[in-house]
Amino acid sequence: MEMNGVAAEARGVQSIEVGARILEAIAAAGELVMLRDIALEAGIAPAQAHPYLVSYRRSNLVEQDRESGRYRLGPLALQLGLARLRSFDPLKAAGEAAARFAADTGMSVTITVWGAYGPTVVQIYEGSDQIHTALRPGTVFSLTGSATGRIFCANLGAELVVEAIKLQKAEKFPSRIVGSVSDFRSIRAELAHIREAGYATTTSNPIPGISAMSAPIFETGGELTGAITVIGPVPSFDLDPSAERVREVLGLANAISARAGYQHPVKIA
Repeated sequence: MEMNGVAAEARGVQSIEVGARILEAIAAAGELVMLRDIALEAGIAPAQAHPYLVSYRRSNLVEQDRESGRYRLGPLALQLGLARLRSFDPLKAAGEAAARFAADTGMSVTITVWGAYGPTVVQIYEGSDQIHTALRPGTVFSLTGSATGRIFCANLGAELVVEAIKLQKAEKFPSRIVGSVSDFRSIRAELAHIREAGYATTTSNPIPGISAMSAPIFETGGELTGAITVIGPVPSFDLDPSAERVREVLGLANAISARAGYQHPVKIA
């Protein structure tokens, strides 16, 4: 059914939507939480929230601590979460999001995972901007000389990274690796900043005239799945931390991680 040429939104069940907000409030707390705080976060009165919690307790979606009277998610919620994780492919989701981003922005996007020789491109989506990168599935990025590589350096164990850098430096055909390879100590000082900022950037390096921004994709528990990297011409890709495009790329990576079950730590001001 359409109204004025626009598809009408299907009618939903309001009580289910309210109940979802209650469950979201409990999940967001990450600890035992009081009824009044659940209601406040869900945007309803405590008296309205209480019957939902009674039903959720009966169905094992929610548990109530006997001593404090506070609530947390129950066994059924855990089973649902595990079922979601088993059926979710983060790389497929990343590819779908990357394709949309490339189409919307005109910039090229790569999805990279850890391979035998380090960060390896598994998907690439070319935008409408006329840039020449020669990137393709199977391309390996330098760990030290690329934004993508530095994301892996910042989020993997130093021992693993150092051994991979040795392999890259020993490569008989350096042209197989995008970017120059240097010692781990040459970038060690900047890795804490990359972890704090949540992304890494390069300008005209390793590809002249090209800017790149790379951000990590995490799974549940904080395990690094891969990296999403956006590539564009230097004049049109503003890498200033306050730039709109930087916020968009961060939002893209964070949304993919969130769909995979990763909850970003709350930063304390």
